[in-house]
Amino acid sequence: MKKRVLFVCTGNRARSQMAEGLLRHLAGERFEVRSAGTEPKSLIPLTIAVMREIGIDISGQRSKGVEEFEGQEFDYVITVCDTARQACPAFPDGGKRLHWSVEDPADAEARGESPEAAFRAARDELQRRIEAFVREEAPDSAARAVMRLPWRKRPALFWRLLRDPRVPLPAKLVLPAVGLYLVMPLDPIPDFIPVIGYLDDLLVVLLGLWLFLQLSPRDVFDEHVERLRNEG
Repeated sequence: MKKRVLFVCTGNRARSQMAEGLLRHLAGERFEVRSAGTEPKSLIPLTIAVMREIGIDISGQRSKGVEEFEGQEFDYVITVCDTARQACPAFPDGGKRLHWSVEDPADAEARGESPEAAFRAARDELQRRIEAFVREEAPDSAARAVMRLPWRKRPALFWRLLRDPRVPLPAKLVLPAVGLYLVMPLDPIPDFIPVIGYLDDLLVVLLGLWLFLQLSPRDVFDEHVERLRNEG
């Protein structure tokens, strides 16, 4: 399941548009990305031009107001200017709010700077921040995601995956195979040997669970984990 990210600045004409395009380009398979402005204005052509310089086409994006997303849930709301930080509305479900203070390239001429240089500087700063964000928000491995669940919910996760028709048959055969091994009369290390007699059984169980998770589609796995997290 993709995490939803909303970038907000004042005009939604430069910084938040760049951020939307960058995150979609770098990790669009993991994030559903939107951008908006507290006082939206038309997308500045130079925004499109400097993004095209690094091979990202945002000409299909449009300027939007934050009101367009009222009532929607986001995992992250990231403001990229100080004004928008104060004016940005709250969104339901308590998504994480981050603030990146990036200088407005649209005001470059008033500061006596070259507009092209200012837009490139804003783009490059946003790219560094978004690359760091993508690294920090790397998805947990399946094993780590299981460990984050409460103990009582872990068996339910495996049971639901086993019953889910989207999980392929080879994955579903792993757990019965593990069970069959445990009841086999022949054991590489006899169970009557204290302590180490059960090490081979434990190793097979752990390897079986790991293989089952590896063969299960990650999107199906994430869906069941998310449902279990949301259940009381």
